[in-house]
Amino acid sequence: MQNPKIEKLVAPLFADEKNHDHLVDLLLATQGRVQSSKLSKLFSPIVSSLAGQPGEDSNKLYQVGLILKAGQLSSHALDSIAKNKDAATINAALPILMLNPKKNMKALETLAKDGSLPTTTRLETIAAFLRADPKAGFPILASWLPGLEKDVQQAAVDRLSLSTHGARALLRLLADKVLTAEDFTYLSATRLSATAKKSPVARELMNHWTKEKKQQDTLQIKKVDHLTEIAKKLEGNVETGQALFQMCLACHAVGDQGYSIAPALDGSASRETHALLTALLRPDVAVEGGYGLTRVTRKDGTMVEGYLYSSNPTGVTIATQGNVQTFIPRNDVQAESSVPGKSFMPSLLDSLPEQNVIDLINYIQTLE
Repeated sequence: MQNPKIEKLVAPLFADEKNHDHLVDLLLATQGRVQSSKLSKLFSPIVSSLAGQPGEDSNKLYQVGLILKAGQLSSHALDSIAKNKDAATINAALPILMLNPKKNMKALETLAKDGSLPTTTRLETIAAFLRADPKAGFPILASWLPGLEKDVQQAAVDRLSLSTHGARALLRLLADKVLTAEDFTYLSATRLSATAKKSPVARELMNHWTKEKKQQDTLQIKKVDHLTEIAKKLEGNVETGQALFQMCLACHAVGDQGYSIAPALDGSASRETHALLTALLRPDVAVEGGYGLTRVTRKDGTMVEGYLYSSNPTGVTIATQGNVQTFIPRNDVQAESSVPGKSFMPSLLDSLPEQNVIDLINYIQTLE
């Protein structure tokens, strides 16, 4: 789009309202991989037109706005929240408000302090306000987080650790003994360690979880050995295993089914039971080259983790289960790194009963 001749050629396409829906769909399909200020300028009247349509799809509108960094949608987002302050509206509007946090500071603070919001929505508003104003956001977080149920609190800690601002706030709460090492996970500990490499608190937390992970690994080895023996005696139900296998297709491919963001499972009939169980229950150990967890930190401090789908001069694409792709323009990338010893695949160790694990293994071993 840097060529004036091309810009002149395509401008009529953008001006014709009949093409607007198609152009928007094309933008969303490519996630804005073509980065150009002139392209954003061409889309600007389309965005304004979409915002003015009665009954417009706000979620779609805000997706377009984020790709184009259309800060002019802030007023629309605030109006949407005022009219319908439900979780879906707030979660969709927050990223738009964060395109211009200084302008929207008061609204962000009001949302962060709103105790009537559902827990997950309140978490998102506090996380956003922490990024906008870490000093004012910290007391809100410090008064809210300790009152949560332990499992909810750990999930909140995990979510907050996905930004440098949240990670620093968590380090402070850890140093103040409001939180303990047990409120974290190995993965959230790595985020704090990456955010504050020189922090003795982060170092101590990482040491704790490195030791904890080794202990967990020992237990997992015993679990895999136990299930290997069970598999010799317990008959698996292939039909049940096939039904369970559908969740595997969210990342793996078999023939023309599934996705290729994890190793293909064709030919698994020749794999030994112990090896398959290790892959299912201990993915961090069984992770194959290129399928480890990648972390991208944006310049705004937010982090995206998953499978490194592509990385080139235009930007980085991270994929997660179901091949959900997030594109980060190269100009927005602060850091890109792999997380040592971590697969982006979840462990099935605690999510399935032993019988179902055997059912699943039996089905996988039918794949030629």
